[in-house]
Parts: sequence; C-alpha cells; structure tokens
Amino acid sequence: MSWHLDQATIVAYGDGALDHARASSLEAHLLSCGGCRDMIAATSDRDRLESSDFVFLAARAAAPEEGIVSIDDHLRAVLLKWSATLDLQTIADRLGVSRKTLWEKKRKLGL
Repeated sequence: MSWHLDQATIVAYGDGALDHARASSLEAHLLSCGGCRDMIAATSDRDRLESSDFVFLAARAAAPEEGIVSIDDHLRAVLLKWSATLDLQTIADRLGVSRKTLWEKKRKLGL
C-alpha cells in the first residue's frame, strides 16, 4: 500500500462508515505502518493505545486458502502477540533466529 491515512479516513473508520473493502485495506496497512497506527491511537478516547491494541488486525487478516502465510506475516503476528509479555531475545530464541535478525525484521515491519 502506498497511501497513508488522512483525518477524514480515520474518522470514517472510527465511525464504521467505510465499506468492507476499504476497511480491510486500511487494516492491512495498519499491520505494517506504525505512523498510521499512532494516528488512529491519537483519536482514541483512551490516553494511549499500545501495539497490543491492534492485535485484532492480525486475526482479521485473511490467510491464504492453502494455509501458508509469508514469513513477514508470521513474524508480524508473533511479535504483535508476544512482544508485550516476552523480551525480544526470548522470542528470537523460540523462532530460531538471532535477536539482531528479529530486531531488524521488527523495524522493517514498523513494529
């Protein structure tokens, strides 16, 4: 996705006024764009939303019919699920990658 959210889109999303296709596209974008997640979080009634508040997006992301997801999608889901409770080294050890590799992927994914 080469676009980012504007205020009107944020309001429409918050009001549930976007059609399914547009909302799904926006949510797919939020999975990898920390800046746009921050913009959504800033419009919340709560003081601050955290990355874990966006975990529902990973669950909504449509998995391919074959059940195969890309490595980036898998890492994104793992990081969103476990970053709040496990340190990066522990996650890296469980994935069988170095902490540096996982940190670089996390940065690339905007998490």
